Amino acid sequence: MKSSISGFVDALTRRGWISLLIVGACVITAVIGISRLSIITDFSVFMPSSSKYIDAAEEMSRAFGDADQQILLVRVEDDVESLRSLPALVLKLSGIEGITSVEGPVPEAMAALGDAAFAARIESLKKMTGGALLTEHNGKLWATIRLMLAGDAHPRPIIRDIRRVADGEKLDYLLSGEPYLEAEIFTYVLRILAVLPPVAIILMLGVFRLRIGSFRATALSMIPAIIGAVLTLGAMSWILGSVSILSVLIPIFIIVLGSADGLHITSHVMDRLAAGSGNREAVSETMTAVGVPIIMTTLTTMAGFLSMLLIDSPAIRQMGLAAAGGILVAGLATWLVLPVLLLRQKPLVSAKKHRRGALVKVVSSLRGWPAVVIALAIVCGFVPGILKLKASFSIIDMYKPSTAVRKNIDEVTEILGGSIPVYAVFNIDDPYDPATAQAILSLQQKTEERGIAANSVSIYRIIARANAVIRGVERYPSSSTTAKMLANVIAGMNPSFSRTFISSSGLCRAVFFLPDLEDDTLQSFIDVTAESSRQGGIDIRPVGTAFAIKTMNDRIISQQLYSLLLAAGIVFVLSAFTQKNLWLGLAAVLPILLTLVGLFGTMGYAGIELSVLTGIMSGLTVGVGIDYAIHYVSLFRYARDRKQKDPAKSALDYVATPVLANAIGLSIGFTAMIFSPLRIHVILSVLMWVTMVLSAGLTLTLLPTILGGRRQTGNDNTRSDGGQADV
Repeated sequence: MKSSISGFVDALTRRGWISLLIVGACVITAVIGISRLSIITDFSVFMPSSSKYIDAAEEMSRAFGDADQQILLVRVEDDVESLRSLPALVLKLSGIEGITSVEGPVPEAMAALGDAAFAARIESLKKMTGGALLTEHNGKLWATIRLMLAGDAHPRPIIRDIRRVADGEKLDYLLSGEPYLEAEIFTYVLRILAVLPPVAIILMLGVFRLRIGSFRATALSMIPAIIGAVLTLGAMSWILGSVSILSVLIPIFIIVLGSADGLHITSHVMDRLAAGSGNREAVSETMTAVGVPIIMTTLTTMAGFLSMLLIDSPAIRQMGLAAAGGILVAGLATWLVLPVLLLRQKPLVSAKKHRRGALVKVVSSLRGWPAVVIALAIVCGFVPGILKLKASFSIIDMYKPSTAVRKNIDEVTEILGGSIPVYAVFNIDDPYDPATAQAILSLQQKTEERGIAANSVSIYRIIARANAVIRGVERYPSSSTTAKMLANVIAGMNPSFSRTFISSSGLCRAVFFLPDLEDDTLQSFIDVTAESSRQGGIDIRPVGTAFAIKTMNDRIISQQLYSLLLAAGIVFVLSAFTQKNLWLGLAAVLPILLTLVGLFGTMGYAGIELSVLTGIMSGLTVGVGIDYAIHYVSLFRYARDRKQKDPAKSALDYVATPVLANAIGLSIGFTAMIFSPLRIHVILSVLMWVTMVLSAGLTLTLLPTILGGRRQTGNDNTRSDGGQADV
C-alpha cells in the first residue's frame, strides 16, 4: 500500500498539471452553465410522485380552465365613490397575461347605477356573499379580488404585474395564495444561492484556520469541496436546467461536507511538516495513513444521500443523486487536485506545536465507564422524545415569521380567517339540485362549527342568501328551477359567480379558507368531507396542494425508516469490508445509531415535525456521522497492526483534534443556513449541530472504550501525530 501511494504521489509530482487543466476546463464549463440556471418555484417538490389529490387538482384545472387562485385584498373606503372605482381595477387586472378570470366585489354594470341604487345593490351583495367579497376588520373595509391563473401560467411575472397595477393605483393592499408564495420563492432561492455558500466558506475558513494555523493551507483544504459544488451546480444546469427550493441546498452540503477530507489531508500534512518532513514526504505519508479512510468517508457520505432514493419524492431523489455526485467529485478532487497543490506549494509554514486543547482533554477523559453512562443517558433521555414525533409540513410555516411573506399571510389570515384556499369538488348532472345543495351547505356548516374552516364560499350559500334578500327566507329553494332563477339574478349582478363554481363539464366546487394548513386541520377537513359525502350520497373530494403535501407527510415516516435502514446497512458493509473485520464494522456503526436516537429525540422534544425536509437528515446523519468512526477505526487497526501498547488511545490521540475541529467546522459551516429567509433551513442547521456534536463525541468516547477494554489510568499524553492544535 505504501509503495503504491508513493508511486501515485510521484505521478502527481510529474504530471499533476494535467489534472489541474482538466478540472479548470470543467469549472469554466460549469460556470457557463450556472449563468443560465433557472429556478423552479412551485410546491411540487414537496409532493409525492403520485396522489389522488394531484389527480383531482388536474381534473379541476381542466374543468375550470384555471389552476391556482390568487387573492388580492384592497383597503377601500366605505363610500360610493371608492367602491365604484373597483370595476376599473378589475378590468386592468383582467388584462394581465396568464389570468383567466378576475372576480371582484362590484360588477362593471353596477358602476353606472345612481348613488342610491348602487348603495342598495352593494348592501345586497354583502348579504348574499356573507363577507366573502367585502369584509370589515378592525374598522377597515377590505375588498377581496380573486384572480384565477391559467394552468400553464408562471406566477412570478403575474404577481409582478399585479403589484405594478396596485402600486400604480396607489392602493393599500395585501397578497395571498399559492401563486404569491411561489413567486416570492424565486427571490428567496436567488438570495440563498448568492449568500449562503459564500457565508459557509467564510465561516469554515475561520474555524479551519484555527486548526491548521496557516490561512493559505486552510484555503487549499477547501478547494476540492468548492470544485465539487461548482461542478455539481453546473451539471444540474446543463442537464436539468433548474434548481428548486430543495436542490438549492446542494452546494452548501457539498461545500461543508466535502471540505472534511480536505481538512484531514491538509491537517495531517501540516502536522508532519511540523515534525520536520518535506512537502513530498508529508503528502505521501498522509495519503498512506488516511487515504483509505478518505475513500470510505466519500462512499459513506454518498450512501447517506443515495438512501434518499427510497423517499417517494422526485425532488428528494434528484437531490440525493446530485448531492452524491457532488460528494464524489469533491472526493476525486481531494485525491487528484489537493495533493498536486500541496506538492507544488513553497514549503508551507506549519502551525506551532500546541498543548492538547481543553476540549480534547475533556473528551479523552471520558473514555471508559463515563462513555457508557453517556450512551445509556442518550438512550434513556431521548427515546421519550422520539415517541413525541409526528409528521407534518405546511407551506405557510416554511417561511420565517420575520419575512414579509409570512407577515403578509398572517395579516390576510386575520382578515379572511384563512390565506390559502382549498376546494371541495364534486360531479353532478344538475348543479342546482336541492339534495346536492344541502350536502354542500351541510359541509360548510360543519367545517365552520367545528373550527375546521374559518370561512367558505359556494354557489349554494350565495343562492340561499339571495333568497333571503329577495324572498325574506334564508334557505335554499326546494326546486332546482327556482334556484336557477335566483342564480340568473345573481349572474345579472355579478356574472363571474356562476362560472367560478360551476364548470361546463359538470364539475362543481366550493372554496374553503382553513385557519392553517397543518396536517391535523387537513385531516379533519378530509374526515368531514367524507362524512358529508356519505350522508349526501355524492362524491365530494378535497382538492389543493396542501392535501398532496399531506400525502407526502403521511408516507414520510415509513419511507424515512427504510431510507435509514438502507444507509446504516450500506455503511456497515463498507466499514466491515474495508476493515476486514465484522466487529470493527459493528463498532463503527454504534455511535451513529446512538446519534440517530439523539437526533430524533431532539426533534420530538423541540416539536420539529418529520417532513420531506427533515427526511434528508436521517441518511445524511448516517453518511456524515460515520466518517468520524471510520477515521478512528482505521487508525485503531493501523496502530494495533503495529503492535502499539494501547492502540485505542494511540488512535484517539491521533484523531481527536482533527475530528473535533472538523465537527465544529462543519457545524459552524451549516450555521450559514440561519441567514436563509426560510425557517426549514434554520431547522436543518440546528439538526446538523446535534448530529455533529453527538457523532463526534460518541466516536471519541464510546469507540475507545469498546475497542480498548479497560480504561488506561495515569497522565499519558504521548502523541503519535507530532503535536496537536488547541480546540
